[in-house]
Amino acid sequence: MAATQRPGAGAPKVRKRSRWGRRLLIVIVLFALAGFALMRYAMQRQGPSVFQATLEESYPNVAKAMDSVARRSPDGASMTASQLMSAAAVSGFRGLDDQSLMNFTTLRSELAAQSDVTTCAGLWSGNPQNLVPAIEALPDDQQRQWAELFDRAAVAAMNGAPGLPAPSPAAFQQSMNRIVGQMSSSDAQLLKQVLEDPQHQTPANQCAAARAFYGAITRGNQTDVVTITRGMLNQ
Repeated sequence: MAATQRPGAGAPKVRKRSRWGRRLLIVIVLFALAGFALMRYAMQRQGPSVFQATLEESYPNVAKAMDSVARRSPDGASMTASQLMSAAAVSGFRGLDDQSLMNFTTLRSELAAQSDVTTCAGLWSGNPQNLVPAIEALPDDQQRQWAELFDRAAVAAMNGAPGLPAPSPAAFQQSMNRIVGQMSSSDAQLLKQVLEDPQHQTPANQCAAARAFYGAITRGNQTDVVTITRGMLNQ
């Protein structure tokens, strides 16, 4: 955050807004990229869960999305499958409509709240592990929503959906200030600590930061949630 700006009451004063952007970008974007990867992983599992059964109907769209990205990219012919999947995920999530982004945020918040500490910490660090078992442990309706979200992202990438433009830095800053201002002073301080010293945090601290951030953002209004999520996806 800018040095001359203060978040709401009880929120930490962060000197550079880009610090929020860089750290929270990792939280959102890498988690989005993991989504397509775990689609492929889930297809190899035995005894399909609701999540896997729904993905079986959606997975062909991922292949089409990767092909579409390869055809649109100047260096698409030389990109590996992993690179194409990542590019398709970025393109797809950027192309989601506002309501889908709201659903994405709600689902992540619920997953952070309900998963074990290790999985929850991965949502923060950008290195999510055991995501398939964690999603499969959720209620059937949430499993289905996860699979449908990845399908919508794949369709958006396949169709080359441009998505809405990134919000202005000022709009992003104002939304972040309001979200952080809703946190308790202890949660805001923890978030500040984890953002400023990410290399020296325990999984418990990372998980607590994830739960604090996602809990706060889901209490925000739709404009702020979409502004923050879309801003990070477009950085």
